[in-house]
Amino acid sequence: MTSLKGTVDCLQTNACYEILVVEDSSTQAMLLKKTLEKHSFAVSLAKDGLDAMDKIAERRPNLIISDIEMPKLNGFDFCRRVKETPVYAAIPVIILTNLSDSSDVIEGIKSGADSFLTKPYTEEILISTIEDVLQNSQVKSEGSANHSLKFVFRGESHRFNANLNQITNLLLSTYSSALEKNKELEQAYQKLNIVHSEVETANRQLQHLNEQKNFFLGMAAHDLRSPLVAIQGYSELLLEKELINSDPDINKMLSRIQRSSEFMLHLVNDLLDFSAIESGKVKLHLQDTDLHTLIEDCIALSSGQASKKVISIYFKSVPNLPPIRSDQEKLEQVVNNLISNAIKYSAPHTEISVTLSRTSDDVLIAVKDQGVGIAPEDIDKLFNPFTKTDSKATQGEKSTGLGLAISKKIILELGGDIWAESQAGKGASFFVRLPLTGNRA
Repeated sequence: MTSLKGTVDCLQTNACYEILVVEDSSTQAMLLKKTLEKHSFAVSLAKDGLDAMDKIAERRPNLIISDIEMPKLNGFDFCRRVKETPVYAAIPVIILTNLSDSSDVIEGIKSGADSFLTKPYTEEILISTIEDVLQNSQVKSEGSANHSLKFVFRGESHRFNANLNQITNLLLSTYSSALEKNKELEQAYQKLNIVHSEVETANRQLQHLNEQKNFFLGMAAHDLRSPLVAIQGYSELLLEKELINSDPDINKMLSRIQRSSEFMLHLVNDLLDFSAIESGKVKLHLQDTDLHTLIEDCIALSSGQASKKVISIYFKSVPNLPPIRSDQEKLEQVVNNLISNAIKYSAPHTEISVTLSRTSDDVLIAVKDQGVGIAPEDIDKLFNPFTKTDSKATQGEKSTGLGLAISKKIILELGGDIWAESQAGKGASFFVRLPLTGNRA
């Protein structure tokens, strides 16, 4: 029998020891073999438990490292067979497992495994575990009786035979695994702090760029507004002159100038609104607002646009609705935008319904059309700035792509919500919910 001193001396070179690796994955087996050979261990390989039993019979190893999941004979059954064979029982067995799975640990102890190696493991942990088991196996061979143990784990009772050395190795494996996981967590935490710092820096840079973008949009829109107002005004003035009206070609060109300048002015106004909202420069002017009257005024304002397409707008309101505290001008902007969009995307000779209702805590404005509808994949993009969907205005009307984005920001500032429901080809419905808080009901 080799003395403990002889074992320690032998461990200093590792050349005295042969290790049998039982692993059905040839790739994993070769990687483990290469690592062990780098530390001067002699290594043999077996592809499963049955193959390993044959290898042990041919050449008894000093240590066995076995995976669990293998064909023919898994790691637990293989370990149990080794420990139940008197001539092999003294060979220490290390089970490759995941200590987070309690069933693997308990089954490993029952099978007689001497130690456990948690996957994934580092080379340092692998070699340290092997050397510890080889030294402890000498202590075990010199006398360590098995004891019948019973314990309850997670509500289940377990009984098995184990010696003090086996339990100690399990505790050491668990402790070593915990230390390694703690080291990984510390490294991950440090990396997370670095990433967090980088994200904060990037956010500050993005915020600065966004502020510059808003400043540029506001400045450009402001500088464009004055000449556009002049162009629109002069084109309207020229269209009113009888002399010019007598020339259809000039009249046609002036009409185009007027329509284009009108659209550009609308775009510039939207840009100014959007820039102001994004910059947080918009101040709400809350006042008692009669929603019934507000919606009627918006419908009247849109009547000219609707009449060009012979579209009827119907309004239905709940009776005795009290005024709400809101910014009347901005709320008019939202309702006007929703009605205008409904007209744009509705075919001639159709209907648009506007309803005003209430719940115990909210009021709800709904604008529903019979137009081209919106594809499901476009619904979530509707309220993003400069968004274009596949839906086309029925008579080629232009859109700035900012109206709904501005509307959403306004409604959110007012403490409400805005959303859309639609199916392609079946019309669209837009809803605005506003709180009744502060009303005089």
